[in-house]
Amino acid sequence: MFDSFHTHSHHSSVTVEKTVHEKRAPTDESVRLLREMEKAVEEKVISAIRINDSLFDAVLHQQFDLLNYQKMFMCVIKLNGEKFSVRFNCNEGTSRDEITIGIRDAIAKEIANRITYSVIRDLSKCNE
Repeated sequence: MFDSFHTHSHHSSVTVEKTVHEKRAPTDESVRLLREMEKAVEEKVISAIRINDSLFDAVLHQQFDLLNYQKMFMCVIKLNGEKFSVRFNCNEGTSRDEITIGIRDAIAKEIANRITYSVIRDLSKCNE
């Protein structure tokens, strides 16, 4: 059944012209130059942004809620002349580290919300 061999041969001459493109990996020098250019562009962008001087003052008050057996913290903040308060409540057994992180996160969230709101408001004025 598999006793026969078939051999096919076909000869042709074809001339192929190829353009060889040399591709090199970036050298340390080119990477360094790229990083320098990126840094220079970033510094230009940052220097073009105008930010007013900000003043920040804060006072933290602590109370104890006997009905709910909770610690209540209120941080009164004055930022750029605007006064507002941030509240944080926790259970009596909460550690000092958890309280610190909770107050920090509450303050950060409120400030971030106020900054984002003012930026969006200013952006919408520019688009009008």
